[in-house]
Amino acid sequence: MICARIKEQVILGLLKKQGYYIQEYNYNTEDYEKPELYWNASTNAYQKISFPSNTNVNTDLANYHLNYYYNEMFNVLPYYGYVGWTKDVITFLEQKTDLTDIEHYALGRAYSIRSGHLLNNSYEFANPKEQFNFLESGENQFTANQLKTYKDYVEKAIKNYTILCNKNPEFVTVVGNICQKLSNEYVSAYLALSIYQNEEEAAAFLPNNLYTDFIIDYAKNYLNSVEPNGILFTTGDNDTFPFLYIQASLKYRQDITIVNTSLLNQNSYVNFLRREHKAKSNLVKFTLTPQAYSNNNLEYIILDDGKDIQNNAEYLNLKQALRLINVKDTSIFYRPQKQYANLNNKKIAITFKQDTLKLNYKDNYIIKGDLLALDIIESNITTRPIYCTFNEVPIVSSYLEKTGFVSQITPNPQNPIDDRYLAGINAEKTYAILVHEFQFH
Repeated sequence: MICARIKEQVILGLLKKQGYYIQEYNYNTEDYEKPELYWNASTNAYQKISFPSNTNVNTDLANYHLNYYYNEMFNVLPYYGYVGWTKDVITFLEQKTDLTDIEHYALGRAYSIRSGHLLNNSYEFANPKEQFNFLESGENQFTANQLKTYKDYVEKAIKNYTILCNKNPEFVTVVGNICQKLSNEYVSAYLALSIYQNEEEAAAFLPNNLYTDFIIDYAKNYLNSVEPNGILFTTGDNDTFPFLYIQASLKYRQDITIVNTSLLNQNSYVNFLRREHKAKSNLVKFTLTPQAYSNNNLEYIILDDGKDIQNNAEYLNLKQALRLINVKDTSIFYRPQKQYANLNNKKIAITFKQDTLKLNYKDNYIIKGDLLALDIIESNITTRPIYCTFNEVPIVSSYLEKTGFVSQITPNPQNPIDDRYLAGINAEKTYAILVHEFQFH
């Protein structure tokens, strides 16, 4: 729960057995301060705390995080917000009998996130001492014991979700009803096994008849809107996982590469996209080398270092900048020890045949995943059509053309419209997809 941003500190909320705590995280030192109890569970009373005075609180940001975590974390989980919370939830709930609906969900969430903690830091509060420490690239990385441990946690999550799906199928989760969450859990494990183990092990984990007919039709309609050998950007569970499922289980439109932009900050996922897959006819090409973004390299890419570049009419050629990053050119890196890049320009250009995508950033920086998404576009757009499910790469929204259920990145969108998420509509293709190819039960 992010309550406030104070210069380089963020105030976080924790829920432990003793009650509610707040804790400061310092971005400069990359460390947590000692947590401070502000509500005591034993006395059911608030404690006086030493909170910084004259704090400038971003109320919109605070309300967003308060509402999200209140509904999905703090109102569901008995403990949350610190390293080891999953173990505490599992220990607490496993000793109980006749769990309530919300307790089955909480236990499933704890097992699910604990399984993810073993693999990487995609979920907060992973314990590095318990992680498998996989390489950033390569297959068959699980030992037999690691694979058993990982699958045990996933299967226990699935067990609790299954009980709840059978008992109360309309139980609401952050991604929809619990049965949707159950199907997503299977495919999430499938993706993890694909990344770290192999395609055969991953495919064997997928059961038949996941998802409702409505979800299957929804997934087919989106993939049918993509031209052959296209790349489709997604961002969430409810687009990524049904799409992957119909590709893997139904062998449907396997020519399309699904790229989840939320995962592009994970090096193992990016290197998985680079890997040759039996079911895919085309690889995803990158200009950046794996060494350029390895470990914590390129966590941040500075676009404006405070110098007067606002009147700079020149656009930075993305491919040239990526090549300079690859060779660690001294004109690019401003903190060499952390390999943070400094492009010193908010105007970035992606060349596309005879056209140019001109991208104008307002923020002073982007993160690794943003840069890798641009790399994918720049490195593939001349040979493969590229689409967004919605608006997964917001900086290119002025080049998105609605085509059926998806939006294609194109330098000259047809039928221009005034919309923050789209630039135009390909009416002819959209009509053909909706009238002649639409799937429904």
